[in-house]
Amino acid sequence: MASKRNQRRRACEAKRRYPDFDSAAVHARLLHHSTWTPVNVYRCERCGGWHVGHLPGWRSRYVDRRRRIQR
Repeated sequence: MASKRNQRRRACEAKRRYPDFDSAAVHARLLHHSTWTPVNVYRCERCGGWHVGHLPGWRSRYVDRRRRIQR
C-alpha cells in the first residue's frame, strides 16, 4: 500500500507545471473557453510551480444550476 506522501507526489508529477501565475492563467482562460468548465490557478505546495485545475465541487454546482434552468 502506497503512503499518502507518495500518492500526493505522483498526483503532482502527473499535472502540467507552469513557471509563473501569468502563463498558468493564460492556459486556464483557454481551457475555460474551450470547455466552459470553471477552472482555478493555484500554487502547488509540493513543487512550488503553478497548476490549473477544477474548482472544488464545480460539477455538482454546475449540474444543479442546469437543472434549475431546465425546469
